[in-house]
Formats: sequence, C-alpha cells, structure tokens
Amino acid sequence: MAVGVHEEKSSEPALSVAACKILPATDAYSLNDDFDTANCFPVQIKEVAGRGRGFFAARDIAAGETVFRAMPLAWAISEDWIRNTCWWCFTHDCRRPLPIKAAQLVPAAVDSGITNKKPHRQRYKGVFCSEDCMQKAINAHGGCRAWQGYLALLDSIEADVHSHKTKSARTKKQNALSSRETPATVCEVASADIELATFASAANPELVECKPAVNADFDFNDVSDEQLATWISFVWNAIVVNGLYTSVMPNSGQRELVRLIANGLFLEYTASDFFQHTNKVCHQNELSWKRCITSYDAANHSIAPPSALDHMRSNEIDFVRAHLRQLDSSSANSSPLTPATLVPARIPWKPSPLQIEGSWWSAVFETAASSFALLDRAWTASSKVYSLSPLTHDLFRKVYFREMANSFGVYDPPTKLTLLSSTNLDSSMLNSQCEQECVGFCIYPTAVYFNHSCCPNVAKVRSGREMVFVATTPIMQDEEMFISYGCITDPVSERRKRLAENFFFTCDCSRCLVELTALVKQF
Repeated sequence: MAVGVHEEKSSEPALSVAACKILPATDAYSLNDDFDTANCFPVQIKEVAGRGRGFFAARDIAAGETVFRAMPLAWAISEDWIRNTCWWCFTHDCRRPLPIKAAQLVPAAVDSGITNKKPHRQRYKGVFCSEDCMQKAINAHGGCRAWQGYLALLDSIEADVHSHKTKSARTKKQNALSSRETPATVCEVASADIELATFASAANPELVECKPAVNADFDFNDVSDEQLATWISFVWNAIVVNGLYTSVMPNSGQRELVRLIANGLFLEYTASDFFQHTNKVCHQNELSWKRCITSYDAANHSIAPPSALDHMRSNEIDFVRAHLRQLDSSSANSSPLTPATLVPARIPWKPSPLQIEGSWWSAVFETAASSFALLDRAWTASSKVYSLSPLTHDLFRKVYFREMANSFGVYDPPTKLTLLSSTNLDSSMLNSQCEQECVGFCIYPTAVYFNHSCCPNVAKVRSGREMVFVATTPIMQDEEMFISYGCITDPVSERRKRLAENFFFTCDCSRCLVELTALVKQF
C-alpha cells in the first residue's frame, strides 16, 4: 500500500518548543566489570570458525524459554508505511495514519541546503501513536533542541529526494562522464600514495619495475584483506574529493538505510549524557564487553548502548569481494571468448575519477557513495539548526557496512510471544514472518551474534521496540543458538541464493545439506 503525497489534517494541537521537557536520564548505563553472571541471559559469545562469533547456550535451556532480549540502537520506518507506524513503539495501523506528526517540531526556517530559494515546506511525514511516545523520543535524543535538529536532518533528506523526482540521475551521470576531462591524479595525499605503492609492489613487483605504481593494476582475488581495505579507502577518498555519484539518487530501500544510519549517527552525537557510562560496554577487555552485552542491564533501556556497534563485524571487505566476483562473472558470461581463454579482469591500484564511475566495477561503490552523498547534504543542511561535526565517509562506512546483513526487519503483526512461550510450539510459527508486512528496520547491536540456520532453534519475536528471542526446542549447554534470516519456506536453492546475495555466505546448515543430498540422488 503506497502512501499518498497529500498532507493529512491532524486533530492534535501543535506541540510547542516550550512544552517540551527533558525527562530524568534514568536509562544511563552503570555496568561493573565484576558483575555476577547471574545477571546475564543464558547465552555466551564464542568464536566460530568461518563465521565470526556466535551465541551459545550457557546452560541447558528448555523449549519456550526466553534466552535473550535486545533494544534497538537505530531504526527507520519504511517509506510506504511512514504515516501508519509509530516512530517510537512501532505500533502499526494499515487502515489510517497515526494522529501525531513528528514534523510539527521542525523549525519553519530550515533550508534544505540544496538551493538558494525560499525555505522548503516540511516534508518528513513520520508520526507517533501518542504524546508519550513523542516525549520518549525527545528524551532519548537529548532534549527538545536536539530533537529539532534530528527532525531537520530527516526533513532535509526528504527535501533532497523531492528535488530529484523530476530529474534523471542516470542521464546526468552519463553526460558528466562524456564531458569530463580525465584528471592526472585522483587524490594528492602522500600517505595514501605510499601505502598504495607499497602493496602494489608486493602484489605485482614485475609491473612496478617496468612502470610507475600509479599505472599498476591487480587481480582482486590475489590481494589480502588489508590490501583491499587500503584500496577501498583510496577509492572512497577519490569519490569524496571529486564529488562522484552526487547526482545519483538512492532507491527507496537505500533511502530507508540512509534514515537508519542518520538515526544511529545522530544519537551518537547528541545522547552522550543519556549514555554516560557506555565506556564499560566498549571495554577493550574481551571478557568484560561480552558479559556487558549479554547482561540484563543492557536490555533494560529504551536504546542499546551505541558503543556496542564497535564490536560488530564490518561487512565491507566481504561486500566488495562478493560484488567484484559477481560483476566479473557477469562480464565473462557476456564475452565472446570461451572460458578457457578468459583472463580475470584487473583493477587499477589508483583509478581516476573516470575509471571509478565508468569501469565494470563502478557499481560496487555507486549505491553506498550515493547514499553517503544524500546523507552528507542533509547533515550539512541540518547543522544550521543543530551544530554537528562534519560527516566523514569513514564514519558513514562504519555504520553502513555494519548494518548491512545485520539489521532486523520490523514486521507486523508481530508473532504473539505467548504462543512461542507455550509448550505447543509449531514449526510453522518460524515461517510466520513470510506473511507479515515489513514496516521498517532496526539495528540491534547486542543481538547480532545469532547466526543463521534453516532449521533454527530460536525464534525472534518483536514486542514493541524490544526484540525477544525464545528457544523453540530444548538447547543443551554449549550448543550454538540459531535464528533464521528471513523466510525459510523456499526451496534450498532459492534460500542459499538469497543468503549469498544478501548476507555474503553459503548456508551449510543440516537442513540444507540433507535437501541438497536428496536433490543429488534425484539426478
């Protein structure tokens, strides 16, 4: 159901700035390094070969027992349901818009930062189901002034999107490519040049001997993660310095991700008093931060500790490698050469702006770079309302590639917790998500340690803002806990394809192996 562009008339009186109040900061974290494990959920974080980290049972667990609870760090409502879903508690009404508009606190004089014309009208259409939910949102963001700044950020994003509706971003990009002169260098950063020359020499010494490192190229399959990470940073510097992909507008799904990142980054900037003790969660001692994340205390607050994001694994390297392989494979399939004569596509260590935007691998950066450009423009514009430090691509990528493959969908109607807590658990409940409406996305940084299985032993259930995880079968001590990443009713080939494309791994769970064996026997 698509939401119309007309504005709904609200029967609620406008909420003035003077009416805003800051509630006591009761959600501050105060964790001690020596707290008792009895105050923790029955889970423990362990390293898993080939899969990073995972949740394991700290003791024997009965079916129907709650094993973990988590609160979101950042969230965004789907564009299709933005007027029907409460921004705070995620209450959803598919029949009518909710009564209280979040944008009623946006200053009328906020300029979009896109043009020099008169200030735009308020465009962000987020809503609340009650004044209580709005007040909780204001308090969580550090008070009324900061909340105004956050709404200005969202409003600037919507204004930017609106200004692009009548333009063809793709045509503008092609015109710019055809008329641009190729610069001699990309980014005059001496340190970057040294790093690039160093690992270019290590990977292709014979090339460096006969020509400058700037012209050297490499096979992405032959470089280490550290070398690829340095190359990725170099390309991102070039993208920002040369203003690449700024004419490209992200699609609806990516714009939801931009709002999600905006929410998380803004909270980090504005809620420092609210999270005055989160340094304990970000403790460098591995045992300490693992116990903090699994503690009851970390789940008893309306927002997850921002520093828990630092312990999440970034998917940037996996994302870039997977998409380079996919694009390289597509190029090979379209080539008139036979597979035996194909040569792996190579990439320049120091690509020019023209190469970044026009090469076969340009799509690897286009989506993330255009999303950064959209958020950066809105970030700069909203700084006129609330002072913010400049947004860097490093900070953006920190959240973007941690959120990727780690966010949780907000589905409605949520599965009833009473059903999962009963002894009559049915496997169909695990697939109920297939028939639910996704109304938004959240980052639950303390819950990302549940790995996937197509025959999970834990089900996730949303209860308002909270995500509750319930054992669906008896789980023995030291047994790994699994959830399903989306619907698991599809055939094995479709499930594995979706997981590989969206989560960058090939599922080898017991169910997949059994079904694959059965398929092999059929042929």
